[in-house]
Amino acid sequence: MNGIFIGEGTLLVQCAEEFRRAGGEITAILSREPRVRAWAEAEGLLLFGAVDEAGLSDLSFDYLFSVVNLTIFPQHLPVRPRQLAVNFFDGPLPKYSGINVTSWALMNGETSHAVTWHEMLATPDEGRILKMRPVEIAPGETSMSLNAKCYEAGLASFVELVGELKAGTNRPAEQTGEKTRYDADKRPAQLGALDFTKTAAELDRLVRALDFGTYANPLGAAKLWTGKAVSLVGTLVIQDGPASAVPGQVVAIDDDSVTIAALDHNVKLSAFRCLAGEPRHPNAVGLQAGSQVPALSPLSDDALTEIANAELYWQQSLISAQPLQSPYPANRDTASGAVAVPVALTQPISLEDATTAFLAWHSLLTGATTVSCAADAVGESHPLIAENQLVTLAVDAETCVRDLIATCAKIRAEGEAAGPRSIDLLARLPDSAARDVALRALNVAVTARDGDDADLLGDRQLVLALGSNPRLIARTGLYARDMHAAMGRDLAFFLNAFVTQQDTALKNLPLTDPDQKQAGMDAMGVDYPRDKRIHEVIKEQVQKTPDAIALKANADVLTYAELDRRTDALAAALIARGAGQGKIVGLCLERSTDLIVSLLAILKTGAAYLPLDPSYPAERVAFMIEDSNAPLIVASPSTEFKFRLDPAKIVYPDAKGSDFIAPTGTPSELAYMMYTSGSTGTPKGVMLTHQNIVNFFTGTDLTVPHDGEVRLLAITSVSFDISVLEIFWTLARGFTIVLQTDGAASTAVPGFSLFYFASEAAGSGPEAYRLLLQGAKFADDNGFEAIWTPERHFHAFGGLYPNPAVSSAAVASMTKNVDIRAGSCVLPLHNPIRVAEDWALVDNISGGRAGIAIASGWQPNDFVLQPENFENRKDVMLDGIDTLRSLWRGESVKLPNHKGEEIEVSTLPHPVNGDIPLWLTAAGNPETFAAAATKGCYVLTHLLGQKFEDVAEKIRAYRMAWREAGHPGNGKVSLMLHTFVGEDEDQVRETVRGPMKGYLKSSVDLLRRASWSSPTFKQKADATGVTPQEVFEKQELTEEETDALLDHAFERYYQTSGLFGTPESCQELVREIARMGVDEIACLIDFGVDTDLVLKHLTYINDLKNNLLAEGGVARQASVAEQIIEHDITHFQCTPSMASFLVAEQAGRTALGKLEVMMVGGEGFPPDLARNLRSHLKGTLLNMYGTTETAVWSSVAKLETVGETIPLGEAIANTIYSVRNEFGQALPSGVAGELWIGGDGVADGYWKREELTAERFLDTDEGRYYRTGDLVRHLPDGRLEFHGRMDNQVKVRGHRIELGEIEAKLGSLDEVKDAAVTVFETGDSDKRLVAFATTAPGHKIDPQEVRKKLGALLPEFMTPSQVIVLDVMPQTPNGKVDRKALPKPQAQANVSTEKAQSDTEAAIAKIWCEALGIAEVGVTDNFFDLGGHSLLVVQVQRRLKELFDREVAITDMFRFSTIQALARHLDGGGKVEGESTAAMRGAQRAAARRARMTQRIGTTVQ
Repeated sequence: MNGIFIGEGTLLVQCAEEFRRAGGEITAILSREPRVRAWAEAEGLLLFGAVDEAGLSDLSFDYLFSVVNLTIFPQHLPVRPRQLAVNFFDGPLPKYSGINVTSWALMNGETSHAVTWHEMLATPDEGRILKMRPVEIAPGETSMSLNAKCYEAGLASFVELVGELKAGTNRPAEQTGEKTRYDADKRPAQLGALDFTKTAAELDRLVRALDFGTYANPLGAAKLWTGKAVSLVGTLVIQDGPASAVPGQVVAIDDDSVTIAALDHNVKLSAFRCLAGEPRHPNAVGLQAGSQVPALSPLSDDALTEIANAELYWQQSLISAQPLQSPYPANRDTASGAVAVPVALTQPISLEDATTAFLAWHSLLTGATTVSCAADAVGESHPLIAENQLVTLAVDAETCVRDLIATCAKIRAEGEAAGPRSIDLLARLPDSAARDVALRALNVAVTARDGDDADLLGDRQLVLALGSNPRLIARTGLYARDMHAAMGRDLAFFLNAFVTQQDTALKNLPLTDPDQKQAGMDAMGVDYPRDKRIHEVIKEQVQKTPDAIALKANADVLTYAELDRRTDALAAALIARGAGQGKIVGLCLERSTDLIVSLLAILKTGAAYLPLDPSYPAERVAFMIEDSNAPLIVASPSTEFKFRLDPAKIVYPDAKGSDFIAPTGTPSELAYMMYTSGSTGTPKGVMLTHQNIVNFFTGTDLTVPHDGEVRLLAITSVSFDISVLEIFWTLARGFTIVLQTDGAASTAVPGFSLFYFASEAAGSGPEAYRLLLQGAKFADDNGFEAIWTPERHFHAFGGLYPNPAVSSAAVASMTKNVDIRAGSCVLPLHNPIRVAEDWALVDNISGGRAGIAIASGWQPNDFVLQPENFENRKDVMLDGIDTLRSLWRGESVKLPNHKGEEIEVSTLPHPVNGDIPLWLTAAGNPETFAAAATKGCYVLTHLLGQKFEDVAEKIRAYRMAWREAGHPGNGKVSLMLHTFVGEDEDQVRETVRGPMKGYLKSSVDLLRRASWSSPTFKQKADATGVTPQEVFEKQELTEEETDALLDHAFERYYQTSGLFGTPESCQELVREIARMGVDEIACLIDFGVDTDLVLKHLTYINDLKNNLLAEGGVARQASVAEQIIEHDITHFQCTPSMASFLVAEQAGRTALGKLEVMMVGGEGFPPDLARNLRSHLKGTLLNMYGTTETAVWSSVAKLETVGETIPLGEAIANTIYSVRNEFGQALPSGVAGELWIGGDGVADGYWKREELTAERFLDTDEGRYYRTGDLVRHLPDGRLEFHGRMDNQVKVRGHRIELGEIEAKLGSLDEVKDAAVTVFETGDSDKRLVAFATTAPGHKIDPQEVRKKLGALLPEFMTPSQVIVLDVMPQTPNGKVDRKALPKPQAQANVSTEKAQSDTEAAIAKIWCEALGIAEVGVTDNFFDLGGHSLLVVQVQRRLKELFDREVAITDMFRFSTIQALARHLDGGGKVEGESTAAMRGAQRAAARRARMTQRIGTTVQ
């Protein structure tokens, strides 16, 4: 037994499943319904969508089963069933036949119903009955509930039928009895309007029969006519007792219902809806208690049939409507009421013409090619028939006005011919989304009626009223007053042109009055030196200020005269090699003075420069060199080697030629060529002239404040055109460039010292001091910097050193070279006189090698020596420093004697040095770091309770405070580290484990700092309901718990707070410490390891020191914040991405407060970021906008306050802006369109890309323009708003990217068949590139591997953060990739996702998921592999700070890029398990060696 199933709906699926369950074979499914087709495909069934599909005629089957099928009959199939064609009917045949019979049964008052399986013949509802099953109609039954019962009965009876067919026991019976047919065009009287002259039972049956719930309602909704409006009725309840008023009188109204008298009873109506389908409160129905519901004029049977027959036409019309999008800014929140503005027509216009014009106007303003609105009927219509016609018009801008009017008239005539539309059809659309679309289309209308504004507007949003007083009526609050007025003015201007220019193509009609100037859009006519080239303008400045500082790059400083001489020498060498007018010279250099010299030298030859960024992939650099035909390249040996550049083309930046004679030239010559991303996959070279840039200088002068001395920090790659401002404008105006360099080898290796802080618990006596004295001797002989000893009282920890002056005097007497320092002297415990005298003695003994670290004291019992100083010990310390310094310098100070008399005293002996080097000991309090800087003291700190990045952030703040205080140099930071270095990593760990645990045990406070993250305390805390700290302080620990705690503390200190390992493995830690800004490592060596073993192992510390010195300095680039403070930067330019980094940390926020001018541009500027910057900036904040093709910046906005959007600002000098649509028509203010930029900044075009140049650079009657592709809106108040990109070009983190270029690279990979790339935004202005790919036959795609391959072909900023593999690429009807249908990326965690094991991990995971837009993440997944990037790092860092209520450095996110690592770091556990093994450290050493080799030779060593 087999069969084919035809139809739709889930009943078909259920029946087919039952058929198969009974042993039947499903031959095929014939259906167009998506749900059925999806099921069939999933089941692997043969599937057809139409009767004429190939293959259907080849089938052979026993049965045809038709379920919910109204169109296909057996005769339509190319082959008939061998046995029987069976149809399901949801009524009792023949009594009820046709369609919608369940509803008619309810209206007729039936108490029972049935479903029928019958033989399917050529005529509907004919044929023998195979199976009938009764269905009871219960009281209160609705069409929806009865249909559900019929569904169940149909399935149950089908199971019985299949069993009978299989057994051969089914006995078909002929249809007998009365037959009533209900055709599709039959409708209830008055379209379901309630007639209260009928009985309550009749009304009840009508309302229930027209209740289809959430399903499609094919008949009409029950309606209540009030005389003014129609409401839809959901429920009706018959009240007990006789009617209390005449039929139709309103008896009562409450919050839920309206009660009205029917013929025999009162009926309570509720669940009202408006004609849009939305709920309506009974008070809004429009009736009052005691009022009378008016009678409706009757609709004839012919009228009902006409309405029914038109329903499909209007239903399709509503579903396919294309609502008008407001071209002007509109508000979502509106109020009741109407406001109107005049539409000044020069002559009358018909409803037909006005409707056509209104739709065409919207099409031209918004770019929509199909548009819809309502056109009101001229005369009165029946209350149950819609009073307007929905008109949907396809607009072709090539069409002339006359032809479009004719097309619209034809569409209107077709609607008239189709018939009237039922008033409730919109509310009966089952798809709420389609209903919303249709409603929005009908809410904008054109009317020729006269009336007051409120009546004409009704419930709609916008109406063009043509009557005796033409006006544009809008709902109150929809538009701002000035915007509404502008709309009326602009619409009138267009309507008048539309009427008078009917033979003109739409694209040639004016959309805005050319006599109305737009503020801030035209800055033409500004004078500037049109006869000068860039280098000539700079030469004039050289002559004005030859001795002024032109350039600083690390230690290199060039005056204008020196810069001029160096550029002349290189220019002469370049000319000798063939550089000159018409040539393009490549430039591939690291960031140094050579870079600036080379840029200017190339220009002086008359050639143009081509920036080749050393960070770009080799393939991209090679393309640019080949495409540009560059005959020469200024390069360094390292970049030459990295890119395997042709030696014959290379000129080194130190090349010098004979006397330089400046070639002549004109400003129209090319100054530089920059390659930007290309839509076809090929980068395109943009050609900028000297005139473009010299004009830009003038524009910058007029928009960027520059009074007084200007020092501009240049951080931008010269491959990014905003570098032109940083370099050339700065030089052209006599200012100073501070160039951010690549930072190689800019920091010296930290000095090494020995630090002593032994615990007395290890024993005392002469042996205890042998390590001090012999260690000091070793340090003195081997180039160590200093010996430090502490001050400790009444505590075993450090208790061997009650007076550092005594121990230091002993060390001083036996050493010659090392400095002798107190680490620390607790100054509030002593009179400054005592300290000055003691340490002057040490200074004399040592020959001027004394230094003191001052501390305020942290052991309360120490203050038995000076109890009165304990409460204010910090203030006492700071005041004591001033006294100590005065005494040290030999000055007298006034102090009270025993009589209370002030006497002058000075100390003896006199020290050797006139100034005593002072440190402040900082245990982690940022205020102490700041106080040290203010006082001009150095800092002694440690990692006990601090982490590397914590210290790094505080050091940055210290350096900045030091410079702010006006002290010379940068201050000094000494870092104490527990140290033990040996030849074997594992042996070192085991050697120090026991001593360190004992050492830690002797210091309760240190142990407390280490223990709060211990699992021992966390478990005990969870069990007792207290905090881990309270467990430590209040509860007794078992010996086992204590040992577990000590193990935890040891592991934490070993991994995060000490210098442990081999000379090789410790090198990277020292380099990291140096990059933090530490100047000296004070190696604490006396923590309990055997004295002889420590002394023996000092040689390994010495090896570590010497190895580092031999390899050279540590690469460390000062942060932007540090550079701003260090160089007293006045002007700074960056992208919003960089600005978000700067404002995220305290050091950056401090730096912002020092700037006079901050220029932000290069990508979208989030208002939240602008507000944050504005709150920290004391100077001027500018939003800069421009394109490479129009000479850097074209407009500037001064942001004194920040609103909801960031304006692009006003056009700069000799720049003109115009907002256009796709046909080049100028758009009025308020309408968004493409920004065209004209004026003297427009580039020559694209290098060797004539077609693209012709497309993007347009020569018009108004001048030459560049089409930016940026969507903008000019507002009447002069603001220009940015609204995104119009094409396939995007900006991500400041970089302009053609998605097509990435797609071309992706598509070139063997494993990729189809490729698409798009940008997704996930909030907080985060944009990320996501690639989509389908798999080529015979291949597999590994997304991570594809990312790696793209990373080798594209710059980092163009590499997608995620690659998603699709089965098929979604396409538009014309075969293009449908980008809107691309799925939203969900980053995938590893297959073996490891769940969070702690509250910290869970909290971080939640933040990551929200930032990355993913559902889950494993604790070992890498943040950056999941799509994270620098902007997301800032977001996550901000969330972490808020959650943990502590400063979290951005570097945490880069250093700890898994949740597990970051959680352990935040919990104080440092590196993840296993990262401290010798193997891991060996890998780190190898990576570090490769990195250092890269710095030296400029390439990666594999």
